[in-house]
Amino acid sequence: MAKVNFRTNVLLKSIIGKDLITDDNIAVLELVKNSFDAGSNTVEIEFKNLFPNIDYLTTNDKIYSPKLIISDKGKGMSEYDLVNKWLNIAYSEKKRKEKNMGEY
Repeated sequence: MAKVNFRTNVLLKSIIGKDLITDDNIAVLELVKNSFDAGSNTVEIEFKNLFPNIDYLTTNDKIYSPKLIISDKGKGMSEYDLVNKWLNIAYSEKKRKEKNMGEY
């Protein structure tokens, strides 16, 4: 048999995450929580361009683009982690650690 893989659709996020991320506030909290899960001691949240500066917009012809920037000093994912953990639907590093802790 040839090597086979799961195929997913962008709508999968609605099926899996519908009950997890219920609004914008929860989404931001999840991003901050992910920073601490990555081992960061601090998280910086920066809001940019929340209120358009009309003078700036008219003189520079720039499109108003509000941004929320969340940055941390956590450990990023390796290629292995990205492929085998993050892209693995329902994989949980926390459950794996809890199971290993019970073996001591």
